[in-house]
Amino acid sequence: MIFKNIVCGILFVISACVNINRIDGSLTKIIVKIHRGLIPLVEETFHESNFSLYRKITDDIYVYATKSSDDVFEEDFTTDDLQSKLNGKVDFLYKSYNLFRPSPVAAQAVSTGSGGEVRKIFLQVGEDYKICSPVYDPMFGIDAAWQRNITGKNVVIAITDVGANLDHPKLKPNINNNLSWNFVDKNTNIAPEYFSSYKESIPVTNHGNACAGLAAGIRDSSARCQPCGCGTAPDASLAILKVGKVPEQTKPGVGHHAIINVETLCASLAHRINDIDIYSNSWNFDISFHNDKCVHGIMQKGYTEGRHGKGSIYVFPADPPGNGFVNNIYTLAIGNMGTNGTLSNSYQVNSAVLVCMFSSGTRKSDTRLVVDVHIERGSCSTEFGGQSATCAMAAGVIALALQVNPSLKVRDIRYIMVKSASTRDIAEESSFKTNAAGYKYHNVLGFGYPDGNKMISLAQNWTLLPPLRTDAIVFNMRGNNASFPVHSTCINKLEQVLINMTVSFSKRTQVSMEVISPHNTTSVLFYNITIPKNLTQLTLLSNHFFGETPNGDWMIKIYSLHETQSAIATVTSAQIQLHGTGTDFISNAENNDNCMQLVNDLNMPNVTRRADESTESPAKSSKNYYCEIIIPLVFVFACAVVVVVVVVGIYCYKTRQTRAPQPEIHEEELKALNTTQR
Repeated sequence: MIFKNIVCGILFVISACVNINRIDGSLTKIIVKIHRGLIPLVEETFHESNFSLYRKITDDIYVYATKSSDDVFEEDFTTDDLQSKLNGKVDFLYKSYNLFRPSPVAAQAVSTGSGGEVRKIFLQVGEDYKICSPVYDPMFGIDAAWQRNITGKNVVIAITDVGANLDHPKLKPNINNNLSWNFVDKNTNIAPEYFSSYKESIPVTNHGNACAGLAAGIRDSSARCQPCGCGTAPDASLAILKVGKVPEQTKPGVGHHAIINVETLCASLAHRINDIDIYSNSWNFDISFHNDKCVHGIMQKGYTEGRHGKGSIYVFPADPPGNGFVNNIYTLAIGNMGTNGTLSNSYQVNSAVLVCMFSSGTRKSDTRLVVDVHIERGSCSTEFGGQSATCAMAAGVIALALQVNPSLKVRDIRYIMVKSASTRDIAEESSFKTNAAGYKYHNVLGFGYPDGNKMISLAQNWTLLPPLRTDAIVFNMRGNNASFPVHSTCINKLEQVLINMTVSFSKRTQVSMEVISPHNTTSVLFYNITIPKNLTQLTLLSNHFFGETPNGDWMIKIYSLHETQSAIATVTSAQIQLHGTGTDFISNAENNDNCMQLVNDLNMPNVTRRADESTESPAKSSKNYYCEIIIPLVFVFACAVVVVVVVVGIYCYKTRQTRAPQPEIHEEELKALNTTQR
């Protein structure tokens, strides 16, 4: 048995290094999280099913792949057989899938002239494409921070997108080649696709360039005006993580889109978590209420282990409501507002929004956002915006705070953003409500926009928060409403509230949901969203109770504007998770330990194995060099040595037998032998 495990382990290492780059073409990929110590056995099972190791994401999360013979196989393949064979050996196992579209960039608004040239997208050389001081509206305090030499120095922002142009003059000085990686093709080519004959594709193919430019595009400090603007953190470093491709589309009337597979996104979010500070992810799910186990697990690990224990900072667009990227305690959800602080045309009620920024420009009155574009164009683009833009800009603002205080953890950043948020001088100012702790909040815009000056001041003198505490209460929900008491001995001040439900709906319908705290603070989790009939699990987060005490009677309501029946949902299980800081009156060490254990059990499992960086190493890394060259060569050489030794051994044995002296037979023995034979 020991010998078998050793052999399986050797085969596993060999397959990881040799097979990983031999799989191409149409693939069926399986994402699996393997129990500790069972990797060789699971590997053997996959090999028996004609799967090879495609990618190692962490020490326990792997991707296996097999070539699909055709598209039918890809669609029809199920994991039932593998699930049966590996029952009890893995935490999860499922087929990877394509899941993203970019946050709205209004690609359909692209118009072409009679000559086929795109109009109103590109601004040629001239004063019209320069953004002059202040580059960002004074209400953000970003330009003022630059004057204090706070520009994001020594902070690394990863851009998980369709790639960026390495030689782009606005990006090249800040791109860190050693941290950048192409997760689609598993190489160092981070460039996006570019189709010179199909310029209408540029809003998508240029998505990564635009995001990188808004986060950390360089700034000419000696000039008053910046060509195509610059990033909110113009001296931060950029790690370009290419997680998707844009296929060439030649059919008339068919829009361009990016193909991003969930396993590539998982790998990127686990990449170099001790070297990258902020992951800016300007992509979101196509549908509400979708979650992914791999992505969730990776963000959980980054939150607890990234940045040497301070936590990786994951920044995502907030919409659509209920999506798994932001309805958790590990990420920062960014919203967007329109010109002058109005609601954007595509706004959605979303209680997960933390803060928002302008999506139609860098200043309050702007009606267009000017961004960098492909180097092949040599111009700027105005076909960009939405939460794709605000997410990237917010990542840069966070980098400013990290520059002045690199010790800040994820929760510290969240606290600082809430405490520094402002609602002054925007059109929606009067629509903000005030919770019981005195914080203003909005059903769409979160706590308002970040005031960079105040953020930096808070960060400079910030005292790190005490450990996070979590309390969980199971409650019953009959019909559309629930009312239940909470008496927490763990938490004094709330930070976030999570609602977990197993639910079924009588039919596909438009539904709204809200939570009311003991202090009559009403948080609308989502509003008038079409719920699929087969939805079974809801996980929803609200930031609106920030600073409140949790004890008292809570209420939850599910309702429809278009239905009158008494029960539009059947809830079979429900739980509220309260996250916040501990009470001052808890002196019993056992009570403290119990509260911390809840945190570990529900949200932050102890991860004793560390994977500080992805096995997808950047260019010239020793890990990639060993896997692709050294180990295969050593394996081949070892096999050759074994063969030579065996051949020589056989030859020597036969030679010895041939040359061996024959035993002497005396005359008496010969006579006895002949007699016996007769």
